[in-house]
Amino acid sequence: MRLVIRTTVQCAVPKKQLALLLNKVLQFCSLIKTEAIGEELSLAFVGEAAMRRLNETYRQKAESTDVLSFEYGEVIICVPRAIRQAKRHRLSVSREIGVLFLHALLHIFGFDHETEKDRLAMQKAEEKILGSPGLITLQGYTSSVNA
Repeated sequence: MRLVIRTTVQCAVPKKQLALLLNKVLQFCSLIKTEAIGEELSLAFVGEAAMRRLNETYRQKAESTDVLSFEYGEVIICVPRAIRQAKRHRLSVSREIGVLFLHALLHIFGFDHETEKDRLAMQKAEEKILGSPGLITLQGYTSSVNA
C-alpha cells in the first residue's frame, strides 16, 4: 500500500517511521479483519483552524481534535495538538505523530472505543503493534484510547 503524505503546516514528518507503522498495522489487521481501503492511504498534516473546520463538518463538533480518520483511507493529524500532546506524554513529536497515526489506522480497520470491551481490544492492538519488532516501544506511553 502506498502512503501519500501532504502537509499544510511546517512539520518534520517521520516518513520512514510512519511507513513502517503502516506495514505493521496492515500485517496485524490482515489477521483480524480484511477491509479493503484501496492501494493508497492519504495522511495530511494540518493546523488548528483547518482541523476545527474538518471536525465541525464531519463530526459536528465545533472544536479542534488531534486526529481524524476516514474509512476510505484518509488520516488527518493536527500538528499543534500533536506537539502539545507530545509534551504532556513526554514523547518526541515524531513518536506522538506515530501514536496518532496508529490510532487512526486502527479506526480505519474497524476498531473503536465506544464500549469498554471495544476500548480494551483497541488498547491491546495498539500495545501489540507498538511492541512489534522494528518499532520503538513507547515506554511510559498511555494508550490514546485512554486520553
